[in-house]
Amino acid sequence: MGARKRKLTEPARRTDPHRCRIAERYYISGVRLFLATDADLRPFAPSVVVSLLSAHSRPALAPKSDPVSFLCRLCTGRGLYLLGAGTSAGEAPFGTALLRSPLVDFLRYARSFSATLPEQPPLSRMLLETSTDLTSFDIDSRTLLPGSEDLTQELLRLMPPNFPRSYLMHKLAVARFRRRKSHNYLPFRFAPPSLFMNYNHDGLADDVISDLHRVIAVHGSIDRWIGAPESLDFILSAGIDYGLAIAPDALLMLEPESYADLELSRRLLPMTRFRPAFIAIIGYSFGWTGRRHNDAVSLDCFIDVYREFAGPVFVVEPHPERLQEILAERLHAAPVVAVTARWNLLAHAFLVARAGRLHGRNLNDYCAELYDSGRGETAFPLFVD
Repeated sequence: MGARKRKLTEPARRTDPHRCRIAERYYISGVRLFLATDADLRPFAPSVVVSLLSAHSRPALAPKSDPVSFLCRLCTGRGLYLLGAGTSAGEAPFGTALLRSPLVDFLRYARSFSATLPEQPPLSRMLLETSTDLTSFDIDSRTLLPGSEDLTQELLRLMPPNFPRSYLMHKLAVARFRRRKSHNYLPFRFAPPSLFMNYNHDGLADDVISDLHRVIAVHGSIDRWIGAPESLDFILSAGIDYGLAIAPDALLMLEPESYADLELSRRLLPMTRFRPAFIAIIGYSFGWTGRRHNDAVSLDCFIDVYREFAGPVFVVEPHPERLQEILAERLHAAPVVAVTARWNLLAHAFLVARAGRLHGRNLNDYCAELYDSGRGETAFPLFVD
């Protein structure tokens, strides 16, 4: 134990003493992680690997970015998974459309406005700063007459402080409220018992795979009932008119992590204790905003623990090159493998291949067909709301 702690804190490049104290806490804490023994591992069915390899025209391990080699690892080895918004693509909303939606609906449903400017919390300020181009046309699809003043930005600054957070919580909880079990998370049920560090708030990983794997909601998850239609009615009425929040929460939503956050340190602890055969980072960028990593504490903890890890690290997302380069520079021994794929399509293709329904096509071609048909952001099987 002492040797491991010295290895973490001795490098000369670690100049921030507070960061070193936080890192030490991961190792000196008395919290224990329960891990299944080898005897508990479910026997892996060779038919899964056979069906995957038969769906691919080349050897599975030939190209490093081959998704088949990653899926075979998923089925045969115990892994550490870091899940981001891309894992829930098609199920839970994310991206610019999600961030603008509370501002647009506030102006659509507001019946009155405050006479004084409220003090906005960090989340609301971030949304306002990234939506300075919103105009009245985005709200009601009408063009102002020449000479008319557009008051959109002024009215947005009068938005109740609790409204954007409550609205986003509802949007992220809808899929969980409807008890959806899409193909996005089903492939993980074919994996040996593993550890999932889930950075999504939607709670879908807990609902689908927590009976087989340990799932840690690193930034917290949203209660199912918040996705109900009645909750949205409350948010659009009392949330706007009286500034009421839908529910108290401890979510770390679109905000930078802090080295002083003890609850975050506790949730990261299982990752420091786990010894995986491989690591997979799926649809997750450590909170990259274009200028910084909001999840810098998670990134530093991951690098500290797995700096000498010798197994493969898979980065699965449509554009993995940036994160691949960062990890390849900071991880000394692990081969960092970029798997260029949309997880919702790859997960669906995995299940189709396992069922023997690819009919001679390989996984890449099948995923390309789905994307070209306009289903790049679709979760399978298809749902009608």
